[in-house]
Formats: sequence, C-alpha cells, structure tokens
Amino acid sequence: MKPYFSLIANHRGLSAVFLLVLGCVLNLPGTSSLPLMDRDEPKFAQATWEMIETDQFTIPYFNQGYRFDKPPLTYWWMRGHYHLLGKTEIGARLHSVVASILTAYVIYLFGSFLVSREAGLFSGIAWLSCFQVLIHSRLSVADMPLLLGVVITMYALARLLLPEKEPRKFGKYYWVLIFGLVFGFLTKGPVAWIIPALSLLLWRWPIGRQPIRWRRIQPVTSLLIATVMVGLWGIRALWLTDGSYWDVGVGEHVVKRGFSAFNGRVNIPVVYYLGTGIVSLLPWSAFLPGAVIVSKEALKRNPARSFLLAWFLAPFCVFALYATQLPHYILPGFPALMLLLFANGKLEKLDSRLRKNWFRFVVGLMLVVALTVVGAGMFKVFPEPMEAINRLILLAGGLVGLIGVCLPLSIVLIQKHKRCWPVLIAVAGIAGVLTHILTLEIRKVHPIILMKETGVFAETDGVKFVAQGFSEPSWVFYEWSGEPWNLTGDLGEAVRFMEGEGKRAGIFLTEEWRIGEKAVLAKFRGEPAPRLRDQREVIEKAFPRSDYKIAEVSGLNIARTSWVKIRFIQPR
Repeated sequence: MKPYFSLIANHRGLSAVFLLVLGCVLNLPGTSSLPLMDRDEPKFAQATWEMIETDQFTIPYFNQGYRFDKPPLTYWWMRGHYHLLGKTEIGARLHSVVASILTAYVIYLFGSFLVSREAGLFSGIAWLSCFQVLIHSRLSVADMPLLLGVVITMYALARLLLPEKEPRKFGKYYWVLIFGLVFGFLTKGPVAWIIPALSLLLWRWPIGRQPIRWRRIQPVTSLLIATVMVGLWGIRALWLTDGSYWDVGVGEHVVKRGFSAFNGRVNIPVVYYLGTGIVSLLPWSAFLPGAVIVSKEALKRNPARSFLLAWFLAPFCVFALYATQLPHYILPGFPALMLLLFANGKLEKLDSRLRKNWFRFVVGLMLVVALTVVGAGMFKVFPEPMEAINRLILLAGGLVGLIGVCLPLSIVLIQKHKRCWPVLIAVAGIAGVLTHILTLEIRKVHPIILMKETGVFAETDGVKFVAQGFSEPSWVFYEWSGEPWNLTGDLGEAVRFMEGEGKRAGIFLTEEWRIGEKAVLAKFRGEPAPRLRDQREVIEKAFPRSDYKIAEVSGLNIARTSWVKIRFIQPR
C-alpha cells in the first residue's frame, strides 16, 4: 500500500484526483436526500433563489426581505450550482462539498511545503474524515467557503514568512494572500481577517516567540488592496441599504451575539469548546496530545510547528468568551491540527503514558456514549407520538460508535500492522451507508416533506400562505410561489391573516412535545408524553372541518428539538 500512496502523494495531479474522489465518497452520501435543516440552511438556499429571480448580485433577500447575515460570495457560488442542478437540496449544498475538497487540496500543498508531500496528503485525508467537517460539508451555509478562504490566507502567510530566502516583492504568494483575504471576507465577514491576524500575534507571543518579518507580507498595501476589492461590493451594498447591511450584518449578527447568547442558550465560557471539540475532531481528537503538546524550546526551534499551533488556538481565543456558542465556530483552526498531526511526517504513535491515557479516555467516552444512545434506540425510550425518534437515535448511536471508537482503533491497528487498511476502509464504508440511511429516516419525519407528499400544495397558484407555530424558513424554500410567507408565532395574527382578501391558506401547529428527559420519564411511568403546546381547541373553533380543506401530519422540528403536529387549512 505504501508505494502506491507515495506515488499518489508525490504527484500533484494524482493527489488532487485522489482527494476529489475521497471527498465525494465521504460527503455526497445523504447530501441530496437530507431535507434542508432549519433555520440557516433554507435561508441561504432561498435567498440565492430570490437573487436569481430578481437578477440581483449585491443584496441577498429572503422571503422578499433583506437578509444581512452574511456577505454574498456563498450566494454567488450556490447560484452556479442552481443553474446546473435546479432548486434542489444537492444544488443548495454542493458548494460546501466543493469547498471542503478544495480546502483538503490546499492543506495537501501546505503539508508538502512544511514537511513532505506524504504528510500533506495524510493531512488532507484527515481533514476530509473529521466529524465536524463531514457535517458542515453537507450543509447549505457559508462555513466551508470561509474555511477555504482562511486556509488559503494562512498558506500564503506561511509561504511568505517561513522561508529563509526573502520572497519577491509583489510575488505570487502576495497575491494569493490578497485573494484569500478577499475570498474569506466575502463569505463570512471580518472573522476571516481576525483569525489570521490573531494567529500571527500568538505566533509572535506567547506560542512561538518568533520574530515576524512584516515587510514580507506588506501589511499596509495588502490590507489596502483587499479592502478596496471588498469595497467594490461593500460600498454599493451599504449605499443601497442606507448602511443597514453593516448595522445588522455586523452590529447584530456579530457584535450583539458576542454579548448575548443566541436563542437564549446557556453560555459556558472556555469549557464549552473543550468538550465539543473532542466530538467535532473525531476520530483525530483521540491523537490530540501528539499534535499539540510540545515543549517551549521545541516550538521556538520549529517556527512552522509554532505557526500551526498558533493558528489552531486562534479560533478558541476568539470564541472562548463569545456569548453565542456553536460547535463549528472553532472550525477555522481544524486545518492546522490536521497538519500538526503529521508534522513529523507521520501520525505519532501512542508511545507515552499521556498519549495512551488520552486515547483510552476519548475512545472509552465515545464507547459509553454510543452504547447509551444505541441502547436508548433499541429499548424505544421515546413514547408515542414521537416513536420514530428511536430509529434516528439508534442510527446516530451507531455512527458515533463507528467514528468515535472503530475509526481510532482502526488507525492504531494500521500503525502496528501496515496491511490492515481494508479494516479502515470497511469502517468508513459502513459509516457512509449508515449516514445515507440516517438522512433518509430524517426525511421520513420532516413535517414539510410529509405535508408536501399529501398533495395539498398541488393547486396553490396565487395563494398567500401563513405558517403559525411551526413557522420555519423551510416553508419558504420548499413552497415558494413568489408571494412572501407570513411566518408568525401569534395565533391571533394567523387567524386574522386567513380572513383577509384573496386566496389564503395556513399551516398551524396544533400540538408540540419536547424531545427530552421528560418524555423518557413519561414512557417509563406509563404516562402520556407532556405537551409543550396544545392549540387544538382554538384551531378547531376558528376553522371548522366542514368549511375548510384540512390535512394533518406529525414530525420532527429539528430547529426546536421537538415533535409537532401541524395542520394545513384552506377554505373549500
């Protein structure tokens, strides 16, 4: 196996093809069958469609209203896939798959420059097989394009700062740096510049204590050129929206979330990412000490390694005290860890007590989690009406076991016996099959997909819609007629909307149950699951079945982790 791997690694074209095939094999299963997951995915997907309808390139719109959450590059990229594949789940998500594979190739180039081409290819493979990367490579959001921009920026900085020989002024990597900065900013805003800047500061002190040759990156001119290029879009966007793009996009969605937790979530500073990072980095988190625990002297002697460690830690420093906490916020540091894992040309063996104990801890913890989740699914801990959740958690527990237990053990087995590659391939293959099955099962319990299958939307031309209670953005993506949806939680407002002029139809939440410990306890006590909301009487009174066309389905509201019953109502 090794001679073939070396042959591929030492040829850029073969390495690119290998990473492309691997990226498709790992990321495409389930990408087209998984429904858009509320709430960001349908907003990105629908905003792109509305930009196409209005021939708009500057300002994204969702439901005919401004959408200031992110700059427009992700929408531009998705637009190309829509023209090829139509308004579909795969069309909305393909940019993330492509960005993930391109990131893997830049990581390969990075590792080839720092260590060896074999180390670069191993690092690219590790990136594509990382759990959080596998998740976000399947989502219609801006994170994978951001990662591509960040890794291009960091690669250019390394090529400019690390060589002993002075690079040519305004040379190739100077322009690569500017491209990375512009690309990153246009995907997700200032964070694409904050992380590289903080990485350099950490590299200067306290991580590597390395002198930074600032003149090599020409910070004034490079930032000036990048700012001007971003401004070609940004100034027009600010002018067209009277400054709202900055006030809302940065003021509310960046600054405000730093001081107040999103959706009222509990804020756990620092510790949150230490916990979620273990899961996000599977299977490679089991080998973490060999990558990040290095003596100060070794870091000072090895500028490349200290550069990577500073980069890995930068997102933790940015988001450790950030009020809104989501596991993927630290993703921009993951490419650095993949390179650190193979910084000595190969994955470090478990040859110390610390490394062995850490490996046992991570694998043991994931084994306990997997067995607990699988057991919950097998024993059907969730009662009616949410019984279908038991199938989902059974499959999810199996995936946790494969990714968190079987994959790390397979990697160690290969370290000891080089001919055990088939074991690793078999585990990855089973994980891919389970992923596809899981996405199909999620589709079977997605309320919007189920409601579409009833046929109630077959004749809705010119109809104005309201969605009350279950007012998720997916309605707008899956059932868009050119008329904006009224998405509301207010039942009275929805009833008044239905009484308005013209053709009207509504989606009303009738009952809702929280998927959690209270439902499990109710099952063991033989009691019905407690409801979060029950609007049946009010809705029955407002919309008698004799006067209205009605269809009802129940399913999983992923955005709220709840089980819902919803009713389609339209005058006969």
